[in-house]
Amino acid sequence: MHGKEQILGPLFQEIFNAKVLVPQDMNTDIFGTFSGEVPRKKDIKDVLRKKADLGMRISGHKYGIASEGSFGPHPWIPFASCNQEFLIFKDLERDIEVFSTVISLNSRADSIQIQKLSEAQDFFRKIGFGSQGVIVRPPENLKNCEKYIFKGLREFRDVESAFLQIKRDLNVQKIVIETDNRCHMSPRRQKVIFNSGQLLVETLCSLCPECGVPGFEMFDYLRGLPCSECGTRSDKPQKELWRCPSKNCTYQEERGRLDGLQSLDPSECDECNP
Repeated sequence: MHGKEQILGPLFQEIFNAKVLVPQDMNTDIFGTFSGEVPRKKDIKDVLRKKADLGMRISGHKYGIASEGSFGPHPWIPFASCNQEFLIFKDLERDIEVFSTVISLNSRADSIQIQKLSEAQDFFRKIGFGSQGVIVRPPENLKNCEKYIFKGLREFRDVESAFLQIKRDLNVQKIVIETDNRCHMSPRRQKVIFNSGQLLVETLCSLCPECGVPGFEMFDYLRGLPCSECGTRSDKPQKELWRCPSKNCTYQEERGRLDGLQSLDPSECDECNP
């Protein structure tokens, strides 16, 4: 939905000669909407599974892809906002699930409350209004006003029309204008989804050395990188831990760090440089 198949389709076509299809009557808004009519669940993986299962059930196919995005605080950088894009690939035949996640600081949700449309000019410039769509709606403290949530607006005249209608019908002082974060309305988010799709394809191309199932991936680090001077082990990653996604295969292995680093510089050691 919302044009994601146009972003992910070429990736799967090029690498796997596979077409990404969206079943007719597929409505993933039942799992939550950015604009708040349907509350979004916090368990991202559960939502991804349900979306993929729905698509496979409707289409009758044994492979399923689903996407879920979120906007909010960065998980590691204090006071920073970000866009996280999650993807799942489900294979019913092999009974595997493969996930990918990409975080971006360049795609963010934004909003403004205004009394006059002229107050939104700087906001429009900042978000790239025109290519980036917006939602115009009443303040959140008003209930049962779903019909006054106007989505997918890219023309100023449409924003003005929605603004005036809310003012006239609801007699409110302030109106909210916010970024429409659905994929087809957000070029910046489209780039993040593409990057997550690339990561998913790369992971699917990684085969388990033991059973050959796709999706062999790193899932954690083995910490304890030793100091090159005194040998004291730090809490920094020493090796990568990889595993097979198949429930029928328990194969795991340790691999060296991607950057090739085998020891810690003494300047970063708590013993040598307390």
